[in-house]
Amino acid sequence: MMRRTTIYESDFSQVDFESENNLIITTYKPATALMSDEDYRKEIKNQLALMGNYKPEFALEDLRDLSFVLSIELQEWGRTYVRNALVEVGIRKTANIYSQKFFVHLSVETQAEGIKEPAISFFENEEKARRWLFEN
Repeated sequence: MMRRTTIYESDFSQVDFESENNLIITTYKPATALMSDEDYRKEIKNQLALMGNYKPEFALEDLRDLSFVLSIELQEWGRTYVRNALVEVGIRKTANIYSQKFFVHLSVETQAEGIKEPAISFFENEEKARRWLFEN
């Protein structure tokens, strides 16, 4: 089992770092059902700041308990601001574990459409996500 160190926690998410894999892991919480657009932006900016400090090559987003549907405006913001920030900190691959909620998943997947760098993919579980992240 890899050693995870929790580096951030809020009502909406927990962020852990695995130094052996140079991997940052974000796990969203059920309380995301209560998020506002501003809360979402704040969470993402906090997570990106952590990535700037830790310089991971890989990111794993556990969306299984994410209950927040991204608006079209937030999807566009993610496609530009977030994508540029991920490239700037050196993220090579981002694996997402599907949300259990259809519209949440659809909004996140729509945000990722057309992004070529970093590589982004979606998986049904952590095992498959990790396999893809660390394959050559």
